[in-house]
Amino acid sequence: MNLTELAKACLLAYNTNMAKNYGTADVSKQFAVTGPMETKLKAALLDSVEFLSMITMMDVDQIKGQVVKVGNYSIATGRKKDGRFNTTNGVDGHDYELTETDSCASVPWATLAVWANAGSTNQFMQLMSQNATQRFALDMLRVGFNGTSIAENSDPATNPMGEDVNKGWHQIVKEKAADQIMVDDVYFDPDGAGDYKTLDAIVTELKNTLIHKTLRSDPRLVVLVGSDLTAAAQTHMMNQADKPSEKVAAQQMDKNIGGLR
Repeated sequence: MNLTELAKACLLAYNTNMAKNYGTADVSKQFAVTGPMETKLKAALLDSVEFLSMITMMDVDQIKGQVVKVGNYSIATGRKKDGRFNTTNGVDGHDYELTETDSCASVPWATLAVWANAGSTNQFMQLMSQNATQRFALDMLRVGFNGTSIAENSDPATNPMGEDVNKGWHQIVKEKAADQIMVDDVYFDPDGAGDYKTLDAIVTELKNTLIHKTLRSDPRLVVLVGSDLTAAAQTHMMNQADKPSEKVAAQQMDKNIGGLR
């Protein structure tokens, strides 16, 4: 298939803009990304998916090293007779090791032609950029939540959620802080046969029993709930709602559960 003249013009404008931003004469050949541009790319990735801006994303300079967190949960305010009240900062962390990983987002010529006809040149360039940044950002989340191993050759057909791309957050906790994982079965049943009738009850109990007591009122706390659970809870609430206020509460349930975002 040959590109339409309009698609060629849009692609040329996109390449010219890329070359200018990356400080290179020809984007069809390999080129290095400068530090300032790398920062912009990272910002674009984080902005493309809201959740990524709510978690810590640290840059590192070494292939292997230690992630260090400074601070502890004890109170740092008090008094001491004939002296000054003082506490020390705790320093802990875990080892990390980076693994070479590629991210690639190609666009077929047919799609380029459709995008060129969809609007202005600026819109074409925006679609091209979003095709990469949003896909890469979503991949970070997929691997972060679902990654269990680091395969020499990843297989997206067998592991569509990036299970073999890298070890995700859950896997790291399982290996390095297993005591932070609750292994007892918990049954959510809106009809009352299970342990909990509402998601609010589950979140409230987990927050007040499993989280360190000095963090239970931390305004930064959020709760992550699977879409299957929120869908089941919302459907049950909708079926039971007979007042406008109850319907609004059901619609907003996936925004706030147990008093947490």
